[in-house]
Amino acid sequence: LKTRSTSHIISIIIGDNLKAINLSETLKEKGYLIYPIKEPTVPKDTARLRISLTANMKKEELDAFFKILKAEMKKLGVM
Repeated sequence: LKTRSTSHIISIIIGDNLKAINLSETLKEKGYLIYPIKEPTVPKDTARLRISLTANMKKEELDAFFKILKAEMKKLGVM
C-alpha cells in the first residue's frame, strides 16, 4: 500500500464513499476500528480510511492488519 503520510496518521485513499464505508464495516467485523472519511470532508472521489498508529502496536499486529486490509481492498476492486 502506498501512502503519503509522514506522521502516525495514515490515510489510505479508497476513492468511492460507499466502498470506504463497506471496507470500514468489514474491518470492524474483523476487530479493527477504522473510520471512513468521506466527501464533503475530503474532495470528491478521495474517500479514505484514516488509520492512527500508536507506540504500543507490535509489528506482527500491523503486518496482520495490513494483510487483511489488502485482501479486503482487492475484494472491493480498490487495488
